[in-house]
Amino acid sequence: MRPGEAARPKPVPIVPVPDNAPECTWRHPTHGFPVAKWPYFDAEGRLVAYAARVEFVGEDGRRQKDVVPITYCRIEGQRCAWRASALPTPRPLYHLPELIANPGTPVIVTEGEKKADLVPSTFPGYLGTTSMGGAGAAKQSDWAPLTGREVVIWPDHDEPGRRYAEDVARLAMAVGAASIAIVKVPAAWPHGWDIADAPPEDAAPDALAELLQSAIPWTPVTPTEPSVDVDSITEIMRLARLPLIEYGRERKAAAQRLGCPVAILDKAVAAEQSNGGPAVGQGRPLDLPEPQPWPQPVDGVALIADLAAAIRRHVVLGIAEAGAIALWVVAVHAFDAWPVFPRLFVNSPEKGCGKSTLLDVLSRLVPKPLGASSITPAALFRVIEAARPTLLLDEADSYARDNEDLRGVLDAGRRRDGAVIRTVGDNHEPRQFSAWAPVALAAIGRLPGTIEDRSIRIGLRRRRPDETVEPLRLDRAGRLEELPRKAAAGQRICGRTRRSRPGDAGRDHQPGRRQLAALVGCRGFGRRRVA
Repeated sequence: MRPGEAARPKPVPIVPVPDNAPECTWRHPTHGFPVAKWPYFDAEGRLVAYAARVEFVGEDGRRQKDVVPITYCRIEGQRCAWRASALPTPRPLYHLPELIANPGTPVIVTEGEKKADLVPSTFPGYLGTTSMGGAGAAKQSDWAPLTGREVVIWPDHDEPGRRYAEDVARLAMAVGAASIAIVKVPAAWPHGWDIADAPPEDAAPDALAELLQSAIPWTPVTPTEPSVDVDSITEIMRLARLPLIEYGRERKAAAQRLGCPVAILDKAVAAEQSNGGPAVGQGRPLDLPEPQPWPQPVDGVALIADLAAAIRRHVVLGIAEAGAIALWVVAVHAFDAWPVFPRLFVNSPEKGCGKSTLLDVLSRLVPKPLGASSITPAALFRVIEAARPTLLLDEADSYARDNEDLRGVLDAGRRRDGAVIRTVGDNHEPRQFSAWAPVALAAIGRLPGTIEDRSIRIGLRRRRPDETVEPLRLDRAGRLEELPRKAAAGQRICGRTRRSRPGDAGRDHQPGRRQLAALVGCRGFGRRRVA
């Protein structure tokens, strides 16, 4: 999208697909026609979307694939066409009509439609299904058809497959599946093997049937179950009694020792605290989600346009302002590439202009978002030292304008080496705390000059009667899920990105927009692609 051009209307999926819609002849703008398309239907058997597989040769010369959701969309006015656009959530499961017609048949959940199609012929007596959107989007589907069923999950033989199996198991449990088991692929089998691949040459002829029969029953692990060993219980009890900052430092290493995802450890620790531990009433652990980088090449120019359009869908903004925010979001994902970094300052002359909504949108786009409507100087530098989140500080006019200590921490944090010094403990030992973290602030009116001078300032205004925006439903923000994953591809080029050179005092406050754009257009995101 060129500067000054109006953003193209975002395609809006029409669900279900109208009977008079033309045949789907969608083709990828770079990779051509898909090699396969799998239809998705609603509970009434009406077509709602396709999952289309495209194949291409990556920059490393190897054959790669991508599965793209294709929906029949309203483009603008009365014009409609098939477009690569995600289906609204909750999405139906693959083969939903068959699941509804056979309520007592056990189900094998695979990671992908091609594998689900193989289930009935490979394992007579079973139905195959999967969810749309890949391994990271299981929660976007409606798993209610698994209620009361025997469910076997057959993951791909890699880490995303293992995570997908765990996600599906929890979702199946939540809807009341009668039993849940996960197939354990032998460790010696090739990395990435899946049910559509031939078994290794040394495998027994009936190896797949044996794997199905030996699927391991799945039960959620909690700190109070008898099956959990004493060491795990003791560790969770210890973690539940730590101060918040100490727990933030230890949680990743502790999760690795216990062999569980950090999110599960957070829940176990929270459960222990709610059971009467000393930490009750002392808040809860930080939940700082980090998106998994998009596995395929990312077109940076298109990504910036998509980010800007997603922001403008919910907030009244000009094209230039939305583009600046989009560049800031991408730069946050490559935060380690910068020796200095600007704050994002969103201000308006009055309330009702969309500041909080904009921060809510950002919370779905940036890594490790942490929102707050008030924060003390001590809490600010301690949370940065412990977790270095992307801070989204709302109502900053109420606590940042006249708080010199808080302003000092914010001012220091523009530089990688920015820090504050405090004394800790009974011996008053001097300790250094980092202030280096990405920060977005929202306020009515102005903030002190030292903050604004180090910020990209975005001015908002009230919406006019002739302007429309779409309300942001935080429980239905699934359409934003792909964008942070694509922006996270910038992490791969941090080491190759030439860091901006400090200049004079004024130029050293932030990398300019040209430097941010260089990350997109010249360092892998633009016409060159991140692999």
